[in-house]
Amino acid sequence: MHSLDRPARILRRRRVWQIAGRPSVEDYAEYRLVYPDELARLLEAAGFEGIELYDNREFRPSDLTGSTSAKPDLAGMRGRKLYAFARKR
Repeated sequence: MHSLDRPARILRRRRVWQIAGRPSVEDYAEYRLVYPDELARLLEAAGFEGIELYDNREFRPSDLTGSTSAKPDLAGMRGRKLYAFARKR
């Protein structure tokens, strides 16, 4: 189950894993949704350099407007994603 808090830009994910003969296990995660410029500023403020941002899993240069794939990613989530590469100064 996914829920989105738009004003706070928080995406919450709750999954319940059910395996026959075992008790159910709940998996919970929160994701802070950020814009590309915001992420770059946060990384720089934390002492990172060499920041590269991508909106595709092939890490091809783009204008960061992204495209939505019909396929889910490894976590089962669909939609646009931003990947950041940086190193600590």
